[in-house]
Amino acid sequence: MDEAAERPPYMLMIDEYFTVYQRRRRRLVSGKAPVGLAGAPVQTAAMEAARADEAGQAAGLFSTMRYLGSILGAAGMAAILGSAADEAAFRVLFALLVLAAGASAVASSRLPGGRVPSP
Repeated sequence: MDEAAERPPYMLMIDEYFTVYQRRRRRLVSGKAPVGLAGAPVQTAAMEAARADEAGQAAGLFSTMRYLGSILGAAGMAAILGSAADEAAFRVLFALLVLAAGASAVASSRLPGGRVPSP
């Protein structure tokens, strides 16, 4: 006899819930958690580069730029993909994201290192 036929319906629902939960947990760990873990060190580096009397301005500017980047990124993806997202649109989007990542790496490699001296 089939194992599913022997089990009560509530057990099947519980099994399905945990299967969905495990898939979501894998996606969280593989995709979103590393981005979240990188956020604190990036903000710390930005704050350490500012003078003590400009800490509030630096924090505000960092948050504003982070949100602006999120908004512009979502708007750009929507503009590229449009209402009919086919494989070609995803390829164009991927190529643009690779170019943006490369440009960011080049720009960040040219930043001066160290703390800004206090006046």
